[in-house]
Amino acid sequence: MLLSRLLVQGSMEGFAVVASEIQKISQSSTDSAESISNQLESIKQSIDQVNESANQIATFTQQFSVSMHELTDAYNGINSAAEKLMHISEVKA
Repeated sequence: MLLSRLLVQGSMEGFAVVASEIQKISQSSTDSAESISNQLESIKQSIDQVNESANQIATFTQQFSVSMHELTDAYNGINSAAEKLMHISEVKA
């Protein structure tokens, strides 16, 4: 009878140890999942910032391209006017 009580008591203590370890592993898994979730959110925010920067660069590049075309057109207009003036001055001379 005593032996049977000791076996039951030993089983209960063993069960308590196993249950405690399972609880620790569960908490560790929960903490790891939360950490991964936070890291993924941080990565998502970084990607959003990169996308926003890329959009701003694209907008700037388009505006710069338009400005360069306008500048080229203005230069060509000035060059054409200068050539006409040179031609007029050659005709008068």
